[in-house]
Amino acid sequence: IRDINSYALAAEAKSMGMTVRRRLRVGDNEAEIFQAVSRAAEDSDIILLSGGSSKGNKDYTKKVLENFTGNVFTHGIAMKPGKPTILAYDRKYRTVIAGLPGHPMAAMLMFRLVIVRWYWEKIGRQMRPPYRARISENVSSNQGRETCLPVKLIPDSEGFAAKPIYAKSGSIAALSRADGYVRIPRNREGLNKGEPVWVEVF
Repeated sequence: IRDINSYALAAEAKSMGMTVRRRLRVGDNEAEIFQAVSRAAEDSDIILLSGGSSKGNKDYTKKVLENFTGNVFTHGIAMKPGKPTILAYDRKYRTVIAGLPGHPMAAMLMFRLVIVRWYWEKIGRQMRPPYRARISENVSSNQGRETCLPVKLIPDSEGFAAKPIYAKSGSIAALSRADGYVRIPRNREGLNKGEPVWVEVF
């Protein structure tokens, strides 16, 4: 498996005004992951782990964070993509730890939606205002989970049309083609063509 996420998340963190201290790659090994988290917590305010956050036999993130922090306060967010996200806080080092999904699109979106928003609120910085647009076609979504839909902004006579980019959450290429994303509320079954939407831009 080629490493995409450490480079993409590091670049995104830097663009958001953060300092990246290190990037570590470890195997699906509980002891290695624990050691990496222990080392990072000593001099970091935020730790990101990508992958291992689901519930498979080799998904150790939740167990490691429980053992290290004793304070995992969520495992699972009602959002697509990004459902298996884990959030924890280590009181000793005052470190926020996020277990992000392994799929690139899910990892990047959850980093921006959860960690970056929290960080900017903490330092008093405002997120970029969203663009108002119209969705270019009918879109269905999974009711019960908020959906983040990547879109391409296309100028037209009325401003912008938001064209959906359909792809699995493992596709970094699809994310690279997107200008931003539309958030479909969890109580909606989708969007109707021409409906006004807010596009949160990258």
